Amino acid sequence: MIWSDLYNDIQPHVPGCPEPALEDAVRRTAMRFCRDSHIWEEELQSVHLANGVDRYQLELPEETAVLSLVSAIQRKSPDESGNEVWPSINVFGLLHFSPLPDPDQGPVEVRAVLKPSRDATGLPDRIGLDYDEALIHGAIAALQEIPGRDWSNPNMVSYHKSIYFDGVAEAIGRRARGNTDRPLRVKAHPNL
Repeated sequence: MIWSDLYNDIQPHVPGCPEPALEDAVRRTAMRFCRDSHIWEEELQSVHLANGVDRYQLELPEETAVLSLVSAIQRKSPDESGNEVWPSINVFGLLHFSPLPDPDQGPVEVRAVLKPSRDATGLPDRIGLDYDEALIHGAIAALQEIPGRDWSNPNMVSYHKSIYFDGVAEAIGRRARGNTDRPLRVKAHPNL
């Protein structure tokens, strides 16, 4: 989904708003949505370690930035459970290992939570299309709360923000269920 896919649903609420402002509002809303919900989780390319090297640049998908590291697991073969290693990570995807993992134990498989970068032009369809209503209303709220514009409407900002936050809550719930719509199942602990 690209940002302009949402413009027709936003424009009636912000008449006269120029397209660059629409694009900026949708991009910022998408960035905030991903940060608030952590809905965009990806398996990244494995990191192949070298002796004595403690920093590695992750290969991120185009137009993305890292929000957080979900897991970093080092395993010799795909059928073993592996060992968790916890490097620090910055927003540019630079991993820093301390202590250094043993390169002979295999590559490090990395899962991370992502968001659109500041120059992104869209979101994966699985996020953009599933949460388009939240993105639309978040962008409308952001634009309507700008003071002194022809489209400013501070009386409607709370309404649009509530729809945005409903979408965030839905995304958080879906992520907790493993990105499915199936209900959570709880098992009794064996020691209870």
